Amino acid sequence: MMANTQSLRIRGEVGRHLERLSTGLKINRGSDDPSGLGIARQAQAQVRGTNVAIHNVEEGIHLYNLRDALLAEDQDMVQRIRDLAVRSANEATLTTHDRKAMQLEVTGLMEQINETAYSSTKVGGTARLLYAPTKLDVIWVMDATGSMGFAADALYDASLQMFDEFQANGLDVRMNITPFAGNIFQSWGFDNVSWTFQNDGVPFQNDVGEVRDMINAGTGAVENGLTAVNNTLDQAQLGGAFRSGIDVNRIVILITDEDCDDFTGGFGASDPTADANPAAVAARNALAAKLNAADVTMHVVGKCRYFPPSPPGFPAPDEDYAEVARATGGAVVNLPDNGTAWVSTITNLLKASYADWDAEFQVGPDSGANQSGHSMIFTFSSVTTDSMGLASANVSSTTNAQATIDIANNALEWLSNERAETSWAVQRLKHIANDLTAMAINNSDFKSGLEDAEMDEEIVNMAIQNILSNTVASAQVQANVNVETASQYIAVVENTQSLQQFGGIFTVQRAL
Repeated sequence: MMANTQSLRIRGEVGRHLERLSTGLKINRGSDDPSGLGIARQAQAQVRGTNVAIHNVEEGIHLYNLRDALLAEDQDMVQRIRDLAVRSANEATLTTHDRKAMQLEVTGLMEQINETAYSSTKVGGTARLLYAPTKLDVIWVMDATGSMGFAADALYDASLQMFDEFQANGLDVRMNITPFAGNIFQSWGFDNVSWTFQNDGVPFQNDVGEVRDMINAGTGAVENGLTAVNNTLDQAQLGGAFRSGIDVNRIVILITDEDCDDFTGGFGASDPTADANPAAVAARNALAAKLNAADVTMHVVGKCRYFPPSPPGFPAPDEDYAEVARATGGAVVNLPDNGTAWVSTITNLLKASYADWDAEFQVGPDSGANQSGHSMIFTFSSVTTDSMGLASANVSSTTNAQATIDIANNALEWLSNERAETSWAVQRLKHIANDLTAMAINNSDFKSGLEDAEMDEEIVNMAIQNILSNTVASAQVQANVNVETASQYIAVVENTQSLQQFGGIFTVQRAL
C-alpha cells in the first residue's frame, strides 16, 4: 500500500518535471504558483506594452525625419526667392521684362511651398504633416452698386470651385455675402439674400447670384465699405454669427471699387490717400480694434475710383481700407476692371488658413496624463507662405525686392527654428527609445526569473525522481518475497534525510 502511494506521488513529480523541461517554464498553470503567475503576467504585460511603445516612438522618429526633409526643401525654395530678390534689387542692369520673369518664378515657388503643405502626409485625422486645416468662416461684404457687375460675375463663377478646393484641403468652410449700397439695410437686401452662412457651394452661389441681380437691376449710392463692415459686425453678420473657438479662422473680405468715400473726415468724405485727419484715424483705429477683438481678419479687394476717371498709380484700394486690412493682418488686393485674377488670389489666401496642432504620442507601456512619461504632446506648426510671413514676397520692382530680402530672411529664420524644434523632438524620441529598450530587457529578465524553469535543476530532480521510481518499483516486486527488505526500500523514499543524501550523489554542471 505504501509503495503504491509513493509510486503515484513520484509519477506526478516526474510528469511535472517533464512538463517543465518540455515548455521551459516552471509555471505552466495557476496551481503551480498562483501568486507567481499573477506577477509574471503583469511583467509580461509590461514587456509587450514596452515593445509596442518602442514601435510608436520609432514611428514618431520617422514622422519627424520626414517633416525635416520637407522643411529642408522649403528652405531651398525660400533661399531661391531671396536670391531672386537680391537680383531684382539691382536696378541698374534689369528691365521690366526681367523682373516680370523673376516675379513669375517667385509666384511659382510660393505656390509650391503651399502645395507641399497641403499635400503632405495626412496624420491625426484631417491634419497633415505641414498643414492643419481649420474651420473657416468667411463674410464677403460686397459693393452692390452698378459698376461692380464684373466682380459679382467673377465671384459667382468661382463659387463652386472655391468650396471644392477648400473642402479638398480639409477646411470646414462656411461663407455668406452681405451686399451694401449706401445703407446695407436697404429693404432689397433683406428680400433677396439669405444673409446666413452657407456650408455648401450651391446655396452660396445662389446668394451671390441674387447680389448680381441687384447690381444688374441698377443700384447706386454713395457707398462706404468700412461703414458696411462696421454695421455687419454690429448686426452679428445679419443672420449668423461667426463660430467661436480658437480653431476658427474668421474672415471679412471687402470687395469694392469705392469712389474714395472712406473714413476720411469721419464716415463719407472723399480722399484718395491715407488721411491724417484725427477723425479718420480714430475711425480706422476703432474698426481695426473691433475686428481684432473679435479675432477677425479683413482682406480688401478694390481700387480707388475718381470722378473724372482714376489717374495712373491708383489701381489699388483706398488707403483707409488698406490701413484697416493691414492692422488685422489682412491682404490688400488690386481689383482691375473686368479682371478675375483677384479671385484666385483670395482663394489661395483662404486655402492657406491654418492652425498649429498638438499630436499626442504614446511613448510608454502605461496610461497617464500628458507629459507623465508614458504620453507626450508635441506641437506641429503649419508651414505655408502665410505662416512663415512670406505671402507678400514680390520682386516686381526695386522697392518690393528690397522688402522681399527682409521677408525672406525672416522666413528662413522661421524655418530654421522649425527644423531645430524638429531635431530636438527626434533626439528626445531617440532617448526615449533607448530607455524603453532598457526597460524591456529588464522586465523580460524579471519575467524570466519568475516563470522560466532552471533546466539543470529540473534535470537533476527528474533523475532523482526516476531513481526513486525504480526504487519503489523494486520495493513493490520484493513486497511478496521479503517484507523486511521491502520496508527498507520504502523507508528510503519516506525519509527526507535519506532523500537528500541520495540526491547528493548526482551533480550537474549549470550552463550559464
